[in-house]
Amino acid sequence: MDLETLENMGDEEMAGKIVSIVAIIKVLGNNMLGRILSSPLKFAKLIKFSLKVKKEADKIQDKKDMGDKIDSSVAMAKMILEYRKTNPNEMETLFEILEEMVQKYQTNPDIKQDILNLIEKNGK
Repeated sequence: MDLETLENMGDEEMAGKIVSIVAIIKVLGNNMLGRILSSPLKFAKLIKFSLKVKKEADKIQDKKDMGDKIDSSVAMAKMILEYRKTNPNEMETLFEILEEMVQKYQTNPDIKQDILNLIEKNGK
């Protein structure tokens, strides 16, 4: 999803997206909400970066030629490394969040089912 998509989204659709985000935060815990509220600019940067990475990953998936897939994968890795160099604090936060998510997933057997329920509910 990009900014143009968000701008063209109707109120009901936007409300649905917000509900989905809140549901994900509830699954991951209140600590995640605290992180977002304490540093919204950092999370805005991470979301924009994540959308760019997703766009590149989609391109890789769409390519038929294995050489093109490898070239695109290397370009995506380079993009991630460049982002890490220019935004070390955001990357540190991202890895802290990933670590927290993995720990929660490994210690709480209900999280997997909660995530599956969210995905099914949103039709993805």
